[in-house]
Amino acid sequence: MGITLTFTLCLLSIVYGDFPKVWIEQGEIRGRLQSTINNRTFYTFTGIPYAKPPVGALRFQPPQDFGEWEGVYNATGTHPKCLQPVVGSPTKVVGDEDCLFLNVYTPQISENLLPVMFFIHGGGFVEGSAQFEEYGPLFLMEKDVVLVAVNYRLGALGFFSPLKEGLYGNMGLKDQAFALKWVKRNIAKFGGDPNKITIFGHSAGGISAHLHVFSPLSRGMFKGVIAQSAQAFARFAMISEKVLRDHSFALANLVECNRASDIEMVRCLRDVKGADIIRATSTLDQQRRSHIFYFGPTVEPDVDGAFISKHPLESIKTGDVANVPFMTGITSEDGAIFVPRILQEGEKALPVVLFYYDVPATIRMNLSKAITKRYFNSDSLDLSKINQLVKMCTDGVFVDGAHKSIQAHLKYTNQSIYYYFFGHRGADTYAKHYGVDFEFGVTHADELLYLFNGIFPDTKYEKKLVDLLTTLWTNFATYGNPTPTESNPKYEEWKAVEKDKEYYYHIKQDAALECKEGLLSEDASFWKELFDTPHEVKLSDEL
Repeated sequence: MGITLTFTLCLLSIVYGDFPKVWIEQGEIRGRLQSTINNRTFYTFTGIPYAKPPVGALRFQPPQDFGEWEGVYNATGTHPKCLQPVVGSPTKVVGDEDCLFLNVYTPQISENLLPVMFFIHGGGFVEGSAQFEEYGPLFLMEKDVVLVAVNYRLGALGFFSPLKEGLYGNMGLKDQAFALKWVKRNIAKFGGDPNKITIFGHSAGGISAHLHVFSPLSRGMFKGVIAQSAQAFARFAMISEKVLRDHSFALANLVECNRASDIEMVRCLRDVKGADIIRATSTLDQQRRSHIFYFGPTVEPDVDGAFISKHPLESIKTGDVANVPFMTGITSEDGAIFVPRILQEGEKALPVVLFYYDVPATIRMNLSKAITKRYFNSDSLDLSKINQLVKMCTDGVFVDGAHKSIQAHLKYTNQSIYYYFFGHRGADTYAKHYGVDFEFGVTHADELLYLFNGIFPDTKYEKKLVDLLTTLWTNFATYGNPTPTESNPKYEEWKAVEKDKEYYYHIKQDAALECKEGLLSEDASFWKELFDTPHEVKLSDEL
């Protein structure tokens, strides 16, 4: 009785008004009251530190507990991004190395706990943040969920790894897992259910969300995963040990930290300004132009604290996974994001943007010929055929990764799998940042405009898309099913993938819906067969 009463009083220790307060493990925290575009009120707590600043001796180290604070922590302002290059100006750097913050948004703080949606931003493990301006809650706060958005270390500061002397990389992923533990311990104080957490993310965030399925650091902390436009089985999801080690030493050389031992090298790197390390990564790209991602997830040695010590395919085959419902999908022209680079560099960009740069030169040439033959009926690219370039990149990067991930889950797990194909071209699009005067269609990240703070005209169809996507996503977080019977669904049933029927939910123009079967199955088969031959990066083993 006494324990229950104490818990209840602690849970409800909030001062309602414009500046609500709650007690969490670290101490008292103050947020603020806001309203959605439809005037539904919700509470925001922004810039909450979930770990100590990863600076000085903590650079390249796993995240550490922040500890308690004195007084009331003000969680009403903005917080810095993690250090990253400015898009379009790679020698310029924004953000701060002290960046391990998260934001919590909740429509209510009560004992009636709501499902929690834990969002991981994308940006190629190089850029992006959890800031309100990028991934604000105004649409999702119309629904009964708690939203958490998290910063994590990026670029070399998050994924540098000589793979020796205890420096095994994946610090950005370990940040995410540490933040997830923070949410598990504290989210009830914000009205969230710690036993009903769904991880979701887009692009690099989608890879991250999916990788938590295979990580022992995250096991038992979530009930579902949504991986948007990238998954752990995509060819670009993991960087081989050899490549990551090469990039780490090349970076050290650029900042004059090439030393006789790894320990001395890292000691030197800890004295280099964080912004200079980020600039050096941009310099590495300018010199080589050989990869899309120079630093990112890798398989670590099997040691204590490793985020992932087996390739996801090995883990899922042996059942060493979080067996949870899985939702994934792509946009109809996802691959358009890579077309500007092909237009700039021509055929030599193919192995880079289609992620087969780590195979021997002869195999690389044969792969390029097979690809151009299929999409251009020629042994070479035709740069005037932009639609074919878009389809080639969409199929080769995004359809291939989604298909392999779905088939792996279907074969080795017993949980529901939901697949979507987003095809609504709205008033706004991320393609406007590509610098190419062409109507690309529904491009990479366009669905995010209907989940977060999208900016577009107040039209009937745009409103309908916002309600559609936020309903489907939050239903999955609540029920493990985007169109459950329990919610009296107003949208057509979204069927889960079956053994012989790869159902997918086609979200078409102006929110027209159709549950269909076999999304681009011939294209998916072409790419699977193309990469079935074992290569150095073993991401195409037979499922």
